[in-house]
Amino acid sequence: MRRHHWKLDPQQQLTLQAYLIQWPVLQALYQAKQRLMSLLLVKTVNAKKVRQLIPKFLALLSQFARSPARAPGSHPEVMD
Repeated sequence: MRRHHWKLDPQQQLTLQAYLIQWPVLQALYQAKQRLMSLLLVKTVNAKKVRQLIPKFLALLSQFARSPARAPGSHPEVMD
């Protein structure tokens, strides 16, 4: 899951998909992460292209913010 999807060979893609099917929340996060990385890796961007990319970027950020998955230790109720 740490690699970009375009770096995986077909067997690795099948294994990853089989794993992600078991964890729907993780699957959604992985797909969002891949979309975010593809946005961040865009090299040549003019003003017109930026206007098209910003709404996609903000939508991904809000998707991450609404995600039920949290990093370990980030739950305030656990800190008590």
